[in-house]
Amino acid sequence: MKSKIFEVPTELLAEFSELLSENELVNEIQGSTEDDEIIIEVSYSAKQKAAIHELEDWLEDALDELDEEDEDEDEDSDDDDESEDE
Repeated sequence: MKSKIFEVPTELLAEFSELLSENELVNEIQGSTEDDEIIIEVSYSAKQKAAIHELEDWLEDALDELDEEDEDEDEDSDDDDESEDE
């Protein structure tokens, strides 16, 4: 069996674990990063390789969405700062 390490932000952990369960992937939490992301080792067979790609794609998209939300929040707080200066 092969394995792949994923670093999953806590905000995405519930959805990520649902995908693991749906695809019946064996996994183990290995720890956390300095950024408080959860390190998850996922074991898979050759037949489950497509499920791993699905996880990778989902995580990439979800991380992009999180980044966009963070940028939007930063812009909103910048707007608030500007209105306070007036």
